[in-house]
Amino acid sequence: MTGPETPRPQALIVEDPTHSTCLAATLVSEGLAAVAVHTGEQAAEEVRRCAPEVILVDLNLPDTDGVELMRRLKKLDPAASVVIMNDSPDVREAVRVVRDGACDFLVKPFTTEDLLCACQRAVEDRCAKGPGSEITGLLSGPPALSELMGPSDQVRRLQDQIDRVAPTDFTVIICGETGTGKEIVARAIHERSRRARGPFIALDCGSLPETLVESELFGHEKGAFTGAGELKPGKLELACGGTVFLDEIGNLPLSMQAKLLRALQEREVYRLGGQRPVRIDARILTATNGCLGSMAAGDSFRQDLYHRLNEFTVEIPALRERPEDLLVLSKRFLDETNAELGKAVQGFSEKALELILSHNWPGNCRELRNAIRRAVLLARATIEPEHLGGIRSGRDPSGGDGSTTRFALGKGFNLHAAVRESARRLERAIILEVLNYTGGNKAKAARILGIDYKTLHVKLKAYGLPFSGLTTQADAGAPGPEAAHG
Repeated sequence: MTGPETPRPQALIVEDPTHSTCLAATLVSEGLAAVAVHTGEQAAEEVRRCAPEVILVDLNLPDTDGVELMRRLKKLDPAASVVIMNDSPDVREAVRVVRDGACDFLVKPFTTEDLLCACQRAVEDRCAKGPGSEITGLLSGPPALSELMGPSDQVRRLQDQIDRVAPTDFTVIICGETGTGKEIVARAIHERSRRARGPFIALDCGSLPETLVESELFGHEKGAFTGAGELKPGKLELACGGTVFLDEIGNLPLSMQAKLLRALQEREVYRLGGQRPVRIDARILTATNGCLGSMAAGDSFRQDLYHRLNEFTVEIPALRERPEDLLVLSKRFLDETNAELGKAVQGFSEKALELILSHNWPGNCRELRNAIRRAVLLARATIEPEHLGGIRSGRDPSGGDGSTTRFALGKGFNLHAAVRESARRLERAIILEVLNYTGGNKAKAARILGIDYKTLHVKLKAYGLPFSGLTTQADAGAPGPEAAHG
């Protein structure tokens, strides 16, 4: 005899009839119980009746404003978890609704995956506020990247790349600045691969002394060196049927690069002190915060190993290039730190959110997480600018003297577009400055900028900069696929 079924989380959809029917059908097919209503009055009645775990509210309803309705529903049910939906990706609007108590902000049109991620977070938010439905796992399989990194278009494109390459056994180079989440991306590839049930083993190539790298990768036999008291398999051997993630692969000593290349080509390794080869069956994912192509062109990384590793490249955009992710990540780090410290900091003041949105975040998600953790530790009820420590605003995105950039803050102002345009101006100015410094030498400029030769050409074209007349004497010294595009 089977026990009673776990009750399904209840979702309330407050939306026009056409869209609400589709949303309800989608949620029901994914295991939720969904009810659709079309006005604020109907929504209030439904909240009084059943206190749903998830409430999806359109920002522009026929009889009320979505934020006003959210406030009303929270008076009826203080633990209500509300997701606001809107047609516009206006970051200022998102700031307003998150500040006023929404647990998420969805921009139409959104994917089913985005919808389910928002509902999952809403259920978790509801459970964290007090007794309620148990989380039954709204999503099957690994979490979406948008849940971990944010809902921006850049993250969606990154998810698409991951979905394409994950089912293969391609070796992947993951590029991104420090703190952008390269290991998160590596795990996402592993979790969506046919090796997902196998181990995921990470090794930071920059943190180990050169004398230990070979033992860590390939293992050693008992007695192979002083202190080797027993046989130890290496990471490539232990990851049989799974994935090895080699972080900061550019720091691998040249002597080890040759041995790694042979291991990848032959699919076997020799343990230190061993006489017999050991077969390996592991997928290799690598990461770097520089440009391996430029390093290979400059002889600090073996070109043959670079070409062996570069079956597919994934580039993670910096956090400053996706400001719409800042709000989601800030709230996530706030919730995590509240739970860790046993605190109940409610959110961010408007000035604190403005400061978060205006900072350049050179340390990316890692810097943001640390800043929010410190702020939660210091704050009582609400995070204010003074709790954010050394975070500064007013930096000139065009690379000028540091004075605040001015925008026309009229009705048509869009923060997302303004930040993108500022980032473009800054990037263009930096490229010009570096090219002037190198006398127009594109290969040298690419190495200084930490991008590959082909990427520099693409950017020159995108910004309408002349490149046909630039000095190319070093191009012959930069062999590889990048030079072919010169």
